[in-house]
Amino acid sequence: MPSYTNRHITSYILNLLRKVSPAIGLAAILYPSIAWSDSDQWQLRFGAATVAPSSDSDILSLDVEDDTQLGLSVVYKFSQHFGVELLLATPFKHQIDSEDLGITIGETQHLPPTLSAQYYFDLKNDAIQPYIGLGLNYTTFFEEDTTSEFEAIAGDSDLSLDDSFGLTAQLGVDIRLNHHWKLNAAVWQMDIDSSATAETANLGNVNIDVEIDPIVYMIGASYTF
Repeated sequence: MPSYTNRHITSYILNLLRKVSPAIGLAAILYPSIAWSDSDQWQLRFGAATVAPSSDSDILSLDVEDDTQLGLSVVYKFSQHFGVELLLATPFKHQIDSEDLGITIGETQHLPPTLSAQYYFDLKNDAIQPYIGLGLNYTTFFEEDTTSEFEAIAGDSDLSLDDSFGLTAQLGVDIRLNHHWKLNAAVWQMDIDSSATAETANLGNVNIDVEIDPIVYMIGASYTF
């Protein structure tokens, strides 16, 4: 089973940013008519992010528990109304319960980077700016493990979850405090589907299709520059 260190996670995020930055540059070239030089062109958002899965599975009635971590997003605005956002976070850790068995069968960690195209509404009010977004989420799972409760039934076991690509929808609002600082609140609906495989000594390979489909909440602050 792979072991992920902070160095692996940092390398993963940096590689993702390298892939995204050419797309941002290309968009700036293709849309010169909406080039924007306001102080809000770049925005760094950070706060508490909660992943609340509304999970479902084809067998064992799996339930993936909520988790809260540090959320971070980088926003580039092409104009007053249009921008792109890359959402990142520290790794989320989830307990996986089975309602059918009445036990916790395992746990996993994941990183859910999400790239969204955004539209910012103009309320003729500099203090409050709501926005919407549509985008693509990539979720990678790691550090999967089974519990002693599950292994008492299934024997020695290894658990793995496939990575996922899915669409996202977003609602958010910025509340300006001063020239650089804002309060921020946002919510995402994410389509995350995975196939879980438990290799067990007593039951053989158990394959489970899991629809995680979480709602993600983030409340915090942002700095514009």
